[in-house]
Amino acid sequence: MHPQITALVNPFVTSPGVAQHLIDAMPSQKYTVRSRTSVSVAASGSMLGLISPYCWNDSSNYPSGIVYAGATATIEASLVRMFNDPTAGSLVSPAGITTTDLFPVRPWASGNGRTARLVSYGLRVRYTGTALNANGTFKLLATPHGEVDMTGFNATTYNGIIGNINSNHQTQMKSIYDRAVYTFNFIGNDEWSQAGTGADQDEDVDVSVVGQASSVKRMSEPGAFFYYLNNASSAVQFEIELIENWEVRGSSVAPFYTDSHSAPELHHEIMNTISTAHMKAGASGESFSKVVGTVAKASKSPLGKAVLAAALA
Repeated sequence: MHPQITALVNPFVTSPGVAQHLIDAMPSQKYTVRSRTSVSVAASGSMLGLISPYCWNDSSNYPSGIVYAGATATIEASLVRMFNDPTAGSLVSPAGITTTDLFPVRPWASGNGRTARLVSYGLRVRYTGTALNANGTFKLLATPHGEVDMTGFNATTYNGIIGNINSNHQTQMKSIYDRAVYTFNFIGNDEWSQAGTGADQDEDVDVSVVGQASSVKRMSEPGAFFYYLNNASSAVQFEIELIENWEVRGSSVAPFYTDSHSAPELHHEIMNTISTAHMKAGASGESFSKVVGTVAKASKSPLGKAVLAAALA
């Protein structure tokens, strides 16, 4: 059980699986994909990003993450919708804003009766600017239960989501300094999705339009948002890395059972406990591992207490 919990708590150290048979209607196979990008934030500019892991390799119009960069006023004053904007046109973002996609090389195409679930994912952010210009605060808000409702008809605007990140008491804030590196870990969900999306733990949500009405870019409900405001008089740079741990199920898939994929009941128990710890850590400012230990002790489930106590000992 210890390797399973380690894989969920820290997706970046997930070890390769050992071939075994799954007790399931169909065999499943785990795989890990990564994507990386570099973003330049202009002087007095800002950066806004959203993470929504996507499984199927349909086209580059389905990224697992999008990073927006532009002049401060351009992003922060924008009242148009990030998703499902009814405005005629095909623009992905408002004028003056550039976008960079996090798009991993995915080994699976949609169809063939396959379904998928997102086991865990992680975001790693590195400041690669100069020591002289290191400044400001990197802010991240986890939204594993569709708290922002980005895909609804009343979708949040750019202005609205930045305001939410700045004011939400669960937002994690990290000061930027020379060679700063931050890692944020997230739990996926235990439901199988035919749409190939898994950031929202509570429901299987189909992908929606990003930008104007005829935009070709699609994304589902994000699991996290991040924001940074550059207060320096020169541009600064960041490297952003996304890792995704998926499990794909289908009749034509070779079965593999891996450290990150436990029995459904155990997986659900671990998810609930660690998700609660994530929210408490963001609210309290304590370290994630310390909060997980506290949550484990308070768990009403004997299974949850025993498993997490062993993993965190």
